[in-house]
Amino acid sequence: MSLPANILGALQSIVGAHNVSDEPAVVLSYAGRSGLGAGSRTSVTPFEAIVLPGCTAEVQSIVRFCNQHGL
Repeated sequence: MSLPANILGALQSIVGAHNVSDEPAVVLSYAGRSGLGAGSRTSVTPFEAIVLPGCTAEVQSIVRFCNQHGL
């Protein structure tokens, strides 16, 4: 399952398009770094996108956006 284009676009507007990815290989690489990748014994919902904020204000905006949209 992937995020709708309008959600990805909104996240891109917060951190820049180069700091958001829903490419499966990129998403999987970050899942592995979180301990939720291959070999994990924990059942989790796969990540749908990776967002890389560059500052505290961007983190705050991402959290606010996600809360507003039930993400």
